[in-house]
Amino acid sequence: MERLIFGSGPTETGSTMTVDQIQQVRAALGEDDVDLERLYELWESDDKTWQAQAACRGMSPDLFFPGRGNNSFAVKAICAGCPVRTECLAWGTANERDGIWGGFAERSRQRFRARMRARGWDLDPIRHGSRATYLKYKCRCAACVQAVREYSMERSRRESVR
Repeated sequence: MERLIFGSGPTETGSTMTVDQIQQVRAALGEDDVDLERLYELWESDDKTWQAQAACRGMSPDLFFPGRGNNSFAVKAICAGCPVRTECLAWGTANERDGIWGGFAERSRQRFRARMRARGWDLDPIRHGSRATYLKYKCRCAACVQAVREYSMERSRRESVR
């Protein structure tokens, strides 16, 4: 049985995988199997309670940011069996540029975003709790108003230091 060694050293996930294991991970994480409608449904959610059920809970976050050129199959194997993989993928696709989220790296997540845009789905949701949302969308919810107050206070503080 051929074993392949990944990375520069052992990780919490183990440093070797067989060719069969790699093929199983690839099969479990096929891009065509991703439910884009479910991803879009979760797109605007700020609910992160799913993290408590994640298979990676308690592992070093560094494992999921392998860096360019480093192999990530061992990490993706964790994601393949995770009960909240779709929620993680939705979060990563909507909010993260780097790392492995739901078993997919940024290039795959870019393709998911492109496929969703091709369906005419709005991927620029209003993110409450920011000054930008307050200004751009004229949102006056409590979270956006608070964000503007905090920004103004910080700006005043910085100007008084000068």
